[in-house]
Amino acid sequence: MIRYLFALFAFLALLPALAGAIDDGSKIVVLSDIHVGAKGQVTPEFRKLIERLVEQKPKAVVLAGDSTDGNPGDHYQIKDVRKWWKALRDAIAP
Repeated sequence: MIRYLFALFAFLALLPALAGAIDDGSKIVVLSDIHVGAKGQVTPEFRKLIERLVEQKPKAVVLAGDSTDGNPGDHYQIKDVRKWWKALRDAIAP
């Protein structure tokens, strides 16, 4: 719980700086709960979302959390986590 509160605090603390840095009408996109599957799959709906976001040309994209599926007590190998992040990187690559 503490780490989530810290992440939220850090995001809120940086928000004014981000807003000031893009005071030119640019857009910031915040994504949350994208849930890349345990096997590294990305849904077709997520790919469509990314296509729409690219069309909007945001200045920054913030991933706010719940990037993967899982539950407390799950134990995954680092290779599994790398597979999830690769799937996410591939999905958002231009």
